[in-house]
Amino acid sequence: MIGFGDVTAALEGATVTGVRVKLKNMHTFANNGGTAYVGLHGRASNEETWGFSVQSATNQAYAKGSSHEIKIPSAYWGGFITGSYRGITLYTNVASNARYGYWDGSNAELIIDYRK
Repeated sequence: MIGFGDVTAALEGATVTGVRVKLKNMHTFANNGGTAYVGLHGRASNEETWGFSVQSATNQAYAKGSSHEIKIPSAYWGGFITGSYRGITLYTNVASNARYGYWDGSNAELIIDYRK
């Protein structure tokens, strides 16, 4: 789980036009990369216990060791305005070396485009 805190005050009265998360992949089992499966959570902090509000918001292919932005679908943007979503989860629902990988959560960025 990666948390970004409460952004509701900054987004009050705003129209969100895009939400992205920037991540760096640190390792994959497969040399050609894999697929990031991204969920959303509303936890106030990075807790040790796993939890999510939306298990499968989106997924995106990535190259091993790459940094890139993952677009969050527009159906979920309102949850950042209300505070229902404050972070992401990275998961897999299949136990397979082909899906094994880990990310640098310490430098993750939440990018929200909006207008007031």
